[in-house]
Amino acid sequence: MWNLFLANVDNGMPSQVRITQYTDEGDPILYELVYDGAEAITYTYDNSRDGFGSETGRRSTVCRGD
Repeated sequence: MWNLFLANVDNGMPSQVRITQYTDEGDPILYELVYDGAEAITYTYDNSRDGFGSETGRRSTVCRGD
């Protein structure tokens, strides 16, 4: 899945990938990258399902190339 996402970014095709990491307690932490096919990748970190995590929930940022 990761290689397909990278290939789509290289070819200017919209794509997204989600990576799930589990805590020691088994709660998921989600990392998501969404490429719009033109210029921006939106990165979202979601720890809202982690019972021992912080109260931050879903945080996003956007990276634009020049």
